[in-house]
Amino acid sequence: MDGLRKQEIAMVQKVKEEFTDIPFLTVYDSWPDEEIKIPSVVVDPQEIQLKEFEMGSRKRLRLRNWNIEIYASNKTQRNEVAYRLLELFEEQKIAVYDYDQGFDNPPRAGTLLVFKIEFTPIAILPELVEKMFYRGVVSISTEFDDYSRR
Repeated sequence: MDGLRKQEIAMVQKVKEEFTDIPFLTVYDSWPDEEIKIPSVVVDPQEIQLKEFEMGSRKRLRLRNWNIEIYASNKTQRNEVAYRLLELFEEQKIAVYDYDQGFDNPPRAGTLLVFKIEFTPIAILPELVEKMFYRGVVSISTEFDDYSRR
């Protein structure tokens, strides 16, 4: 399994674990083919950057941006989900496991270190949608600390 896919699985699992106490909230791994249920959260991986950081070394920082899209039935619900995500990512570390070794008790492959977190409410114009809902996006930036490259 690709290392980037392992990061995506880790991010989705972290978000799912945060909302186990809300059984009616759906967490999607990227955009689903069917219509999105409300309330829901979509984990959407964004751009990846490999940046040089040390003179004379070919080793690079592995940076990745993520959008966690929120769909809610009202403003309070949207904000509550966003606030929980902000607190979750303030923890600043997301374990990434090596699922090639199995899903029961996989060894750790690395850690996503969170260094930027933002919440942006998104305005929805009522005349443009059949059923009114509220949106927001929590954007985070991470650096992957790959244990195998040490």
